[in-house]
Amino acid sequence: MKPNVLIVAAPFGFGPAARSLNLAEGIKDVAELTFFSDGDAYRFIEKYKPAASSCAKGIFAQAFVAPEALKLFDLFICVNQAPAFGHLGKIGRADRSVFLDSILRWRTEVAGASVKGGLAYLAEDYPGASQHLDKSAARHVELIAPLIWPRLSGSPSPTRSGIALHLGGATSPLAPWEMMARPIETLATQAAELARRHGSSLTIIGSAHLKRLQPLGDGVTVLGDVSPELSATLIANSVVLATTPGTGAVNEAMARDTPIILLPPMNSTQLLHYEVLTHHGLAGVLERDLARRMSEVGKTVSWGQQTQFCLKLWSEQTTRLFTLMPQMFGDLLNEKTLEARNRALSAQRRVLAGLSQRSAIEIIRELLAG
Repeated sequence: MKPNVLIVAAPFGFGPAARSLNLAEGIKDVAELTFFSDGDAYRFIEKYKPAASSCAKGIFAQAFVAPEALKLFDLFICVNQAPAFGHLGKIGRADRSVFLDSILRWRTEVAGASVKGGLAYLAEDYPGASQHLDKSAARHVELIAPLIWPRLSGSPSPTRSGIALHLGGATSPLAPWEMMARPIETLATQAAELARRHGSSLTIIGSAHLKRLQPLGDGVTVLGDVSPELSATLIANSVVLATTPGTGAVNEAMARDTPIILLPPMNSTQLLHYEVLTHHGLAGVLERDLARRMSEVGKTVSWGQQTQFCLKLWSEQTTRLFTLMPQMFGDLLNEKTLEARNRALSAQRRVLAGLSQRSAIEIIRELLAG
């Protein structure tokens, strides 16, 4: 009889849902799967979950108040969902829990003492992110490799074409469409113009809200939210990926040798990611003074207020945010020289090589086998 696994995904954005589905694909042959989430993540998981799995909706601590409600499950996986992991600790089930997140100190503080005594595996998104973890308060934490989206068979197309614009984190509940519509439309319009200037196509993916964009002309396809497999295919076969600094799209591009242009961060987690990745040599669109301001905010402003800074940056500095994009696209799309492209790929390979090479799926399969 297969063990029962409950995968709890944070409701915000595309990343937690994609990570949860990736995990499910990796263990669906050895476990019975149930997903639990809310918001956009629930809708995405419900749409793309494996055929034999189920998906429930709501707030975890309210749905599972007593330990008896969780006795059905043999293992719990919390994806970017510290409150769920904290609740499992309070009711005595942290010893059968896996916590996958960005290795940010504030998340482990939210989870509380349960991280100290339980079976807590955390995924380090990028080299350097773990410096924000209070390791003395997490003696049983083991750093593991990032969750790359489902690997596809074969290699990327030898004849890559088109630009991929990924905005999965740009329209989460933390960044409501009403606030972000104008800057996102500005970005999409500029990306479409750059694609046409270089004789390329543009595909925009990552959020259902993107379907509200005004028509952008020939050569532009707006797909909104798509399956992780299709996202992986589009990224693997694109000449360039422009994306907010989340986890799924960036890691997939690094694994597929697709050059990345980092868009401004949309929230506090992405603010850290932007700084870590640009420090490692990835190309970011922010001008030097804006990048410096962002770095100062990351060091001096409380975590809860950092997202508001990012949103204000997008809404108040829209005309300045993307002034470096034309040159960056031009460098990476120039067929006469490969210097910029090779420089970008070298930096991305160094970042990927700096992570643990042991996969989350491998560890979870071992736990289930035990």
